[in-house]
Amino acid sequence: MLKKLSYTVLLMLFTVVLNTPANANLMVNSDGVAAKTSTQVVEQVAVHGNSLKSLRPTWGYKLYSADGTFLKNGITSKLIPETRYTKAFMSDKYMVPFKQFPNRLGAYQWEFQQNQILRGPLNLNMH
Repeated sequence: MLKKLSYTVLLMLFTVVLNTPANANLMVNSDGVAAKTSTQVVEQVAVHGNSLKSLRPTWGYKLYSADGTFLKNGITSKLIPETRYTKAFMSDKYMVPFKQFPNRLGAYQWEFQQNQILRGPLNLNMH
């Protein structure tokens, strides 16, 4: 019993020592041996879908009226870009998805560049 108790107390003390800030990068393997690790903790923070920090794939698209008049360059993170607008809004328009970008920032930069070339009447700002 004394040997088991000593091991338990020793393990508890060892755990306390490991949990101090100075030893935050120490880990105990299955044999009870402490070793330094190179594992980094990545903090995940919620990011709004419209944030340029968003990592969601984002479509760049062009919107046209039914007669072919160019209306707008746009971006959306919807899986199906055509669902960006309501059916009522799209009743006399059509969308041409241009490219799916790996993140919001890439799509934003594409939209900005396209607005420098040709800004549609529904593009209310330069991005």
